[in-house]
Amino acid sequence: MSTIAGSMMTVVGGTFSMTLVTLALASSQYTSRILRNFMRDRVTQVVLGIFTGIFTYCLIVLRTIRGGEESGFIPNLAVSFSVVLAIGGISVLIFFIHHIASLIQASNIIASVAAETMVAVDRHFPEQHGNGPVDNDEDQSPLPLQERSWQAVAAKGNGYIQTVDNAALLCLAREHQTIVRMEPVLINQVGPWPL
Repeated sequence: MSTIAGSMMTVVGGTFSMTLVTLALASSQYTSRILRNFMRDRVTQVVLGIFTGIFTYCLIVLRTIRGGEESGFIPNLAVSFSVVLAIGGISVLIFFIHHIASLIQASNIIASVAAETMVAVDRHFPEQHGNGPVDNDEDQSPLPLQERSWQAVAAKGNGYIQTVDNAALLCLAREHQTIVRMEPVLINQVGPWPL
């Protein structure tokens, strides 16, 4: 039992350390998203859970084994089941190595990054925002953009914009019947982004 428990922790340590080194090398060539995707990957989480579960099971069974000639107790069924778990752990290890080998192939890396990018684009720029008419749109005759008086909104601190809540801006603009405009600051221009 102690051999199985020790081997499971050795396998976990060795496999995951070699995998992280491989992924670090692949991420330096392709993208740093590989490491983040590796930690989010369900297969990785399940495999780590299986190895940790086998280790924990062996420790619990090892705790119930008592030595001695008169009061010796060895749970034969639990020990046999731990051997079955160890063999299953080897199968999971082989599957995990195959999964990682296919995960770091260039085509799979590009496909996962493309899928993640499309989800981010859909989240930040949904198609339905701004496409529908505003209430009483046909009654309004808006001024051309150049003739409007714009109000600049200054930033409260240094930094850069990471995300914009388009839905909230659209609701705010509809509520006040106005236009919200964002313009990038030129490199030689000093000051906040006008909104």
